[in-house]
Amino acid sequence: MAQTLTPLPGAYAIARFPVDAALPAGPSATLAGLWSVTRTMDEVSLVARAHAIPADAERVDRPWTALKLEGPFDLTGETGVIASVARPIAQARISVFAMATFDTDYVLVPAGQAGRVRAALTAAGHEVRVPATRIRPVAAADADGVARLVWEGFLGYLPVAPDGWDPGVPEPQADRLDRPGTRWLLAEDGDGYVRGSAGAIATEDEQLGHVWQLFVDPGLHGTGLADALLDAVVETTRADGRRALQLYVARDATQARAFYARRGFAPDPADDGRPGPGGLPVVRLRRAL
Repeated sequence: MAQTLTPLPGAYAIARFPVDAALPAGPSATLAGLWSVTRTMDEVSLVARAHAIPADAERVDRPWTALKLEGPFDLTGETGVIASVARPIAQARISVFAMATFDTDYVLVPAGQAGRVRAALTAAGHEVRVPATRIRPVAAADADGVARLVWEGFLGYLPVAPDGWDPGVPEPQADRLDRPGTRWLLAEDGDGYVRGSAGAIATEDEQLGHVWQLFVDPGLHGTGLADALLDAVVETTRADGRRALQLYVARDATQARAFYARRGFAPDPADDGRPGPGGLPVVRLRRAL
């Protein structure tokens, strides 16, 4: 049976609490996405946006991306709904976490595998909706959304980061958005949620621009949104009269490095080898414009 799935905004986490823990307080009903608490005789589990997980969780697994199956489904009249979606994901050797509500079902998959999941589901006859987005300059009111997206982007480095590396907490971006020489762009969907962002930053070298923190919502990896944002940065940098672009990327982030290689970036021979945030190993890439 063919299903239609919609990727929810943002990165998710699955957390465990002691069985006698107080149930975590939920966010306001206006928060986009999923917040689900389950108590059993053995534990309390919480599925929520990664930034909303309480600090007293015993264990946290992150980041995941969530897909909603477009219901509603008949609780007793329809069978095999989750199985029809979980099977092709499992056959692609990708982990899947499934859960159900009264009306519908959700599946969570590792955030870095979202593109492969989309391909597997499409090959199995399902439809994974890709929300339309538009790219525009960032405004002051976007600071919180951009901060959350950037932090979720750093979460994506966890699988390739050294043991013990911590992305910290979302950092305020307000002063960075209006920094002289910075042009920050974002991609938003039809509901106004930030789905991607990137900064075009001037450097001391008048011929060189810098791509600052290009990140895309994990559920939209592989949809062309990162290309569109990078195209916008390239256009902005060229308009400023600069002839080259540089950026930093996690050294072992093979998907990100493959993306930038496809877009003409190569390791910079002048890279000084300095570490990234929290000591994350990074490499500097560069391309001509």
